Amino acid sequence: MTNSSMLAKTCFLLPPSFEEIIDGKGDRSSSWVRLNVGGKVFCTTIDTFTLREPDSMLAAMFSGRHPLNHEEGCVLLDRDGEYFGYILNWLRDGDVPAALEAHQYKQLLKEAEYFQPRGLIDAVA
Repeated sequence: MTNSSMLAKTCFLLPPSFEEIIDGKGDRSSSWVRLNVGGKVFCTTIDTFTLREPDSMLAAMFSGRHPLNHEEGCVLLDRDGEYFGYILNWLRDGDVPAALEAHQYKQLLKEAEYFQPRGLIDAVA
């Protein structure tokens, strides 16, 4: 069993339901959400997207103001899943990834510019 298939089986969407999160109903802040980013599955809370970088695209996406593309319980994002993991970790703990090569920092910056976590952009640029 691959890591992503194990994650998909162990990551749950807790009440309120996924549809309530997408529709902006209920207490979304501590709700879990599952994302499929470029084929890689991630699980996190709405708080992760909104607390550290409240003006980011991810905070806006999960604010309840915008419809989200979803399938089989996952929000679908057509972006690079490898670099999204770094962005998610930045949102969780503020750590900039260490020991990346120059071309990897360039790609991370490209993804960060898309999702708009200003602190990460400033740290990587």
